Amino acid sequence: MNNPTAKNTSPPGIPAPRRNAGSHTQPVLQRLLLPLTAILILLLAGAAFLLWYQHQMYMDERTDSLTESIRKELRTDASKKSIIDPVIATAISPFTASFHRMMITGGIIGSFVLIILLGFVYFLLKGTDAKLRLQQEALRESEEQYRLIAETSMEDIWQLDLNGNLIYTSPSSEKVFGYSPKQAMGLNFAAFFPEYELGKAAEAFQKAVNGEKYQLIEIMAKKRDGTLVPLEVSVVPVEKNGSIIGVQGIARDITERKKVEAALIETNRQLEDAIVRANDMAMKAEEASIAKSEFLANMSHEIRTPMNGIIGMTGLLLDSDLDDEQRDYAQIVSSCGESLLAIINDILDFSKIEAGKLELELLEFDLVSLMEDLASILAVRAHEKGLELICSVEPDVPHTLKGDPGRLRQILTNLVGNAVKFTSTGEVVLIARVLSMDATPGAGSVTLRFSVKDTGIGIPKAKTSLLFGKFSQVDASTTREFGGTGLGLAISKQLVELMDGEIGVTSEELCGSEFWFTARFETCPESVNLLAPLSVDLTDIRALVVDDNSTNRQILTTRLASWGMRPSESPDGPTALELLYQGIEDNDPFRVVITDLNMPGMSGDVLGKSIKLIPELSNLPLILLTSLGNRGDARRFADMGFSGYLTKPVKPMELKGVISQSLSQNQNGERSSGRIATRHTARESLPSFEDRKARIMIAEDNISNQQVALGLLKKLGLRAHAVANGQEVLSAMETIQYDLILMDCQMPVMDGFEATRRIRAMNGSHEKIPIIAMTAHALQGDRDKCIGAGMNDYMSKPVSAWTLIDILEKWLPGKR
Repeated sequence: MNNPTAKNTSPPGIPAPRRNAGSHTQPVLQRLLLPLTAILILLLAGAAFLLWYQHQMYMDERTDSLTESIRKELRTDASKKSIIDPVIATAISPFTASFHRMMITGGIIGSFVLIILLGFVYFLLKGTDAKLRLQQEALRESEEQYRLIAETSMEDIWQLDLNGNLIYTSPSSEKVFGYSPKQAMGLNFAAFFPEYELGKAAEAFQKAVNGEKYQLIEIMAKKRDGTLVPLEVSVVPVEKNGSIIGVQGIARDITERKKVEAALIETNRQLEDAIVRANDMAMKAEEASIAKSEFLANMSHEIRTPMNGIIGMTGLLLDSDLDDEQRDYAQIVSSCGESLLAIINDILDFSKIEAGKLELELLEFDLVSLMEDLASILAVRAHEKGLELICSVEPDVPHTLKGDPGRLRQILTNLVGNAVKFTSTGEVVLIARVLSMDATPGAGSVTLRFSVKDTGIGIPKAKTSLLFGKFSQVDASTTREFGGTGLGLAISKQLVELMDGEIGVTSEELCGSEFWFTARFETCPESVNLLAPLSVDLTDIRALVVDDNSTNRQILTTRLASWGMRPSESPDGPTALELLYQGIEDNDPFRVVITDLNMPGMSGDVLGKSIKLIPELSNLPLILLTSLGNRGDARRFADMGFSGYLTKPVKPMELKGVISQSLSQNQNGERSSGRIATRHTARESLPSFEDRKARIMIAEDNISNQQVALGLLKKLGLRAHAVANGQEVLSAMETIQYDLILMDCQMPVMDGFEATRRIRAMNGSHEKIPIIAMTAHALQGDRDKCIGAGMNDYMSKPVSAWTLIDILEKWLPGKR
């Protein structure tokens, strides 16, 4: 190790290359194998020749001896001399020839066997020699590779004995520690570390000696000149024959890495400082945004409060006795107040969108009902201008969706309202169709495309890009002629994007326009449509379903049972008559019969005539279902005595309406008039509250929800006053005595719960005013919270007509 002339710089545990081992073995085998083979063959040939020669000598002696013996025996008989030679020849020749052949054959076979054995030995030795040569070559290359790695590595490869003294180090030790291999040999590891790091170094050494397989530590090392250098050192034990004989490892200079880490730490510190500054700026911006929102809320409140008073008092004025001129003036004041309130709402909506405060609700709603309600509200404006308003939902569009119905209604109201506003003659068409659908169970969605097409003034192509900007209209003359803030389409665009959709327009000046937008909704199972006539309570009413088709019977009986009725079923007319008689006998008669028209044996119309001939059943309401309807069928079936008539497929709520109307007619004795309930009368049979002079206030901050509630109340013959928060409710109650308050729970400034508590704390009649909560949820906890705050009842949004009717019937009694 200490000999500087020794060229062994291999890593520990790897011997220096044995360059002569393979070069000697291969020539020795080649030089000795062939001569040995030749010598063996010559020896075998010589041995065979000697055997043959000895045998010949032996045969000659035997021949001479035998000849001499025979001659002695025959000396006395000279006459036998002539046969001596042939006898000798005959006696000796076969034996001699056999032995000779045997010796030759054995020699040849032996020679071949020896040659084969020698050849096998030769090739075996040659193959073994080749394998040894390959193994030695691979070993030499491996040793050379590791030697080069050790010599050229930037990392120091080292080995210590069990005393901690250095017994091997690679040439890189001079770069890492400042010691050449010669200078470093024999030094204890303590010489390479400052005093404060000796404990860490000794601990790692001891762990390796104790058998810990691998350690990786970072430690400060001391170079020969006393400078310190950061190292990353791997430490492993050296084992031989199951015993640990030392410790070895690799030392890596990590100075550059530490510089990078320090720079990264500094960068992170600077980044943290920047984040702190950004957070401070964000907080200031948030404070500014809050201040802006508070300013808008305060200004909105200050403007809304007198506006609500104006609208409310104007409504009261319109309910009083006015002459035509006074009524016109009051209606103008009311219309202008509502227009101003709509402008304020647009500005507030847009400020919410800009501030990122606007979020969409996720509610189940019926798209068809929503569009029908929208059409019924806007139809008045369209008809006033002589326009045809068409609303269509294509058959494949799912009816029950999950999304934000209020915001969808807001977009549609804006687009259809604009179409009506900018169209003087012709029509406005609203169509909803499916653009794409994902039917994944439990997570399905549908993307719908809504289009609003009109025959109005149109828009120049160069101006279409301006439509969806803030406070933007085609030109100033449009604003003067038609009014508006220019915010409606900008708000609609933002709302559409929140619904994962896009909005656009195709138009040509003087040829009308088509505004369209897409929106994505979640799909859900079709639920019962709540917009249905509700003239009588159907609970516990016994009904008989007659149809030869079992599936139709099952559908109808299930639907009737869901309404609280007690349905029975019959597959044909005769069985139905038996059940009707049985009901009379059991003193539990049927109150209504629903029968199919086309049945084998006894058809539905024949069954109806038969029932009417029975005195006890002559006033029983009968409803006829048919697959095909023809003009005049209603009158014909009415003359037969049927109370209701529907064509298949029957919509549940139309059926419910026809049943309700038929029972109502029977109770009120109106059957003699010959009227018959149909799908059209069921849709139009909204009860009227016009004779109830009730003052109603709607507290709702969403303008779309306000419009829905106001529109529904107007269809029911009632007027209402809308405010936007609880504070405005309290202000309005200081001047007007209300009979009913519809209170949204979640509103800015003051929510519905706090407003209700303050109303209940008032003295006098205010504390007894019925307050109905309007909430986006319908859970038991929400109901308990509403009742706990002092509210009388609650209904979930979006508000449906028949839920509202139930509330009005319940909480506006005797207001005739």
